[in-house]
Amino acid sequence: MGKQWLGLPRTRGAGPLLAAALVDSLGSGLFLPYAVLYFLDTTRVPLAAIGLALSAAAALALPCSALFGPLVDGLGARRSVALANAAQAAGFLGYLVAGSWWQIVAFGVLVNAGQNLFWTANGVLVTLVCAPDDRVRWFSLLRVVRNLGTGVGALLASLLAAGTGSLAGRGVVAANAGSFLLAAAVLARWHPRSATPADPPSTPADPASTARERQRVGYREVLADRRFAALNAATLLFALCLLGLPLILAVYVTRTLGQPAWVAGLLLAANTALIVALQAPVTEALRHHRSARQLQAVAGLFAASFALLWAAAAAQAGSTGWVALCLVAGMSCYTMAEIISSPVLTDLVAVLAPTGLRGRYFALSQLHWSLAGVLAPSLFSWLLNAGTACLWGVLLIVSCGAFLLAPAIDRTPGGPTGPPDFAPAPAEPEPANGE
Repeated sequence: MGKQWLGLPRTRGAGPLLAAALVDSLGSGLFLPYAVLYFLDTTRVPLAAIGLALSAAAALALPCSALFGPLVDGLGARRSVALANAAQAAGFLGYLVAGSWWQIVAFGVLVNAGQNLFWTANGVLVTLVCAPDDRVRWFSLLRVVRNLGTGVGALLASLLAAGTGSLAGRGVVAANAGSFLLAAAVLARWHPRSATPADPPSTPADPASTARERQRVGYREVLADRRFAALNAATLLFALCLLGLPLILAVYVTRTLGQPAWVAGLLLAANTALIVALQAPVTEALRHHRSARQLQAVAGLFAASFALLWAAAAAQAGSTGWVALCLVAGMSCYTMAEIISSPVLTDLVAVLAPTGLRGRYFALSQLHWSLAGVLAPSLFSWLLNAGTACLWGVLLIVSCGAFLLAPAIDRTPGGPTGPPDFAPAPAEPEPANGE
């Protein structure tokens, strides 16, 4: 009971699920901030070409997300997560021998595609092994693990950046590859029991005809789901809000506001610490509120955050205290929006997805997160260069758009994450072969 009061899910028997998420987050957090420096130290590829290669790899991996839906639905979530870890391990092993621009792109596609597959299949796996009343707690915990892993990885990467050059870099890449291989092996040997077994059908279904029907339906039923379409549109807007601020905060604080660089670092560190400390209890406190109301609150918090950060530029002519107040209040609103939004958006995918199409639903959701990740660096760099009013004005418009979309996702009264007609379908076991 105490764990539920704290917002923590029942984790007995689900250690491999947590370990896989931690390995993925730590690996990404460790390598991404260090990637450009690593390739500068280990290859003769120039700086501009390295940045282009990494961007090209992320863009080329983006369409793969649509292919991962049928893969997860057919292969099973557990096997798909293990496959995702194996693909990332192969990519990092490739980084050890990469020496040219095209090799960075090729192995980068493996790493990015593996990460997209991981977060697609991981959401489906949670719906299979966790009870419906515990699911939002699991998504909350995975968010904590993801932030913790990314934060620790980024800290280690900053220490390595001042370290011993290519030798340290190769050690990091080799350790990443080994950890992903270990996670894949653990998941391959893990045989979880479904927390919500499906009721036996009155007439036994023919597996071959079921597979043919699923293939025939494909993405047609998914794309026809208007509430899911609204959710994906809102997800894209929320993802742009979430990804935009960390990308431009350091430049905005130092170049526009004239503050020391450590101010931005302190704000981002406080953001990570607050998410780790507050994610679970806040999610638990809001668990019985309608999802649409929560998402509208998130949009309002984002809008308040961007307005306060915009006000910091106006306060710059006054006292430093007002600038500090605007920055702290703005980041506090942003952090609370991040805490509320992530579990709700992910759980809504699970609530809307029918049995047998969960992989496709999570794949399309992940595609919108990945699309935001590809768009955000160039979009927000351009907006920042265009001026303060342009930057924060666009972000305020994006927040308002997300606010207006929320009611289309959840229009009627209901339970913890949605209305009664959103009741999740019973979990189906993974394919029996090889289990």
